Amino acid sequence: MGAKNTSENSSEYYKLKEDKRDNSATKGQFVFFKQQKTAEGWVDGPEYNSMSGFVNGITIKEYEWQGKKKEAMNILMSDDEPGKPDFVITLGFDSLTAKNIVNTLAGEALLGVIKFTAGKPSEYNGKTYPTLWINNGGQKTNWKYSKNNGNLDLVPKVSTFTDDDGNVLKKGVKQANEFWKKEIELLNERLGNKAKKQEAPVQPMVQQEQTPPTFMSSGIEDNDDLPF
Repeated sequence: MGAKNTSENSSEYYKLKEDKRDNSATKGQFVFFKQQKTAEGWVDGPEYNSMSGFVNGITIKEYEWQGKKKEAMNILMSDDEPGKPDFVITLGFDSLTAKNIVNTLAGEALLGVIKFTAGKPSEYNGKTYPTLWINNGGQKTNWKYSKNNGNLDLVPKVSTFTDDDGNVLKKGVKQANEFWKKEIELLNERLGNKAKKQEAPVQPMVQQEQTPPTFMSSGIEDNDDLPF
């Protein structure tokens, strides 16, 4: 047996976020940025437009941003190519994208190789949003909660309004988060003991505030079929 040094945590970490860099070929699109640790902290490294592998579980981790408590969603995965290290995809749990990922994974009876692919920005209600496509074993996926399934009303609604001072506020966030956390629990139960200790570092999530809720398409072209 050859000699080698092993670390307690050998996972690779990728942050999923919208590319806002000027003069970038992927500006306005989702990008998977590999996280690299430097003397100054975690920074964005190489970038990718797709990621694939087996989902081991999902965890929610609390962190602090500008004095406010936030939550990151970590998707724990194993590479579909033998010999490759495990990896974690992390994004803000308060984003619409995170909820749609959970809705997609929860809607699949069996989870095979899951592939996330960043698509071209999509226009919805006069605004442009980055898109993310999800395939399961090479096939299109469907949401667990949707108009087509007749159960969209089970998802707690999140409404946005502006107060007299011009502050944009949201109502129903706590109920919605609790709903999707329950779905994550059910999903983890289905996956059994596959989830490993792949805790994503906190620093990458602190470096940039999560973008406003984004639209994610999971192979469904009907943009009106949003979960909230």
